[in-house]
Amino acid sequence: NCSVSATASGSSTGSCASGYSGSCSYLCNNGAWSANSNSCALTPVNGVCNNATRNACSAGSSNDGAIADTTAQWRWRCDGQNGGSNSGTCAKNKASCSATTIGNCSLGATASGGSTGSCASGYSGSCNYTCNNGTWSANSNSCAFGGGGTCTSPTGSTMFNNSCGNYSGYACDHICCGGTVYTMNCGAAHTFDGICGNDCSSLPSPSCKTTDCVAGAGVPGCTVGTVSDAYNPNTEGMNCTWKCNYAGDSVSCSKTIAGGGCFAAGTYVSMSDGSFKAIEEISIGESVKGMDGAQNIVEEVLIHNFEENTLYAFNGGAFFVTAEHPFMTEEVWKAIDPEMTINRNADFVEQYGKPNVLKVGDVLTKENGEKMVIETIESRDRYPSKMPVYNLRVDGNSTYYADGYLVHNK
Repeated sequence: NCSVSATASGSSTGSCASGYSGSCSYLCNNGAWSANSNSCALTPVNGVCNNATRNACSAGSSNDGAIADTTAQWRWRCDGQNGGSNSGTCAKNKASCSATTIGNCSLGATASGGSTGSCASGYSGSCNYTCNNGTWSANSNSCAFGGGGTCTSPTGSTMFNNSCGNYSGYACDHICCGGTVYTMNCGAAHTFDGICGNDCSSLPSPSCKTTDCVAGAGVPGCTVGTVSDAYNPNTEGMNCTWKCNYAGDSVSCSKTIAGGGCFAAGTYVSMSDGSFKAIEEISIGESVKGMDGAQNIVEEVLIHNFEENTLYAFNGGAFFVTAEHPFMTEEVWKAIDPEMTINRNADFVEQYGKPNVLKVGDVLTKENGEKMVIETIESRDRYPSKMPVYNLRVDGNSTYYADGYLVHNK
């Protein structure tokens, strides 16, 4: 490790090579160097902490035992490649924790280390969190609902306190207790901002209109926010009536519950944009292609699990439809089982009369003006028998195309 520069005979004092320290001296003996002395050794790394392994300066090592960490920094010794005792000190700042809210504790510290927070509005107690390299961990948190909110009653205000509060019969009803989950029920003319202990704010009370009578779930086949059912139960094919009650106002609604006449999952429906979609994937508000090119909007997606479990197919095709669904032929609407259509689809019968029997030899109307002569009508049981079948209720002329056949939504 000694760099010798002399080229003449005799003795020469050299210098240690780069990265080494000490001294060296050599003798030139008839053209050959011989060592006189050589103490060159690796030089300790002093203060340059950038090597790749621990104890040779690994950024992120928490503590190698030589120097203690602080709350803000990791600290360690860079011992150098030869373990020199005069090695430099290395340090790395810990990641900071930003101000945040954890549970009901508001933490304002942004530096590493511990932080004593304050309970959120409406809560009392104490909380203390520790920032561990950018991650908050709870040291203690005793924040619990502590009152201060009010619930306005028709005759005044009721204050909350540290005990469980269950105040009903007012414009807003609270159930709150000691930091546990609470429920909040506001009167029809009020709303709640979501913070336990705050009061309800008055809002205009909308009137109940006939548009509030929306068909769907709730009463079987009928939906509205609050329901008063006039039929118990409502029977398929019968009219159901109910009331929309809101803020002291009410309106009566009625509809005919959809009966059967449904399609198996996977039956494709022709959409208004020329695409196709499986019937079970269609949503309310989508537009389907109807008779004479109509663009009919889906108002309701009906799902049924009927006790009878027979599906039908035409001309060796897929088994896809139940017996009572009306199909358009060259002549009139027809169904495989018209009696079942009468029992389940009273609104269709009221509008069009009893459908004729659909049979071999009939000509079905298909999409784009195509026709298909029925050569065979096959049936088989559904497996499982309770698997769902689907129908669409659409506006406009109440028709859509299922597997290319023009059908009525009843």
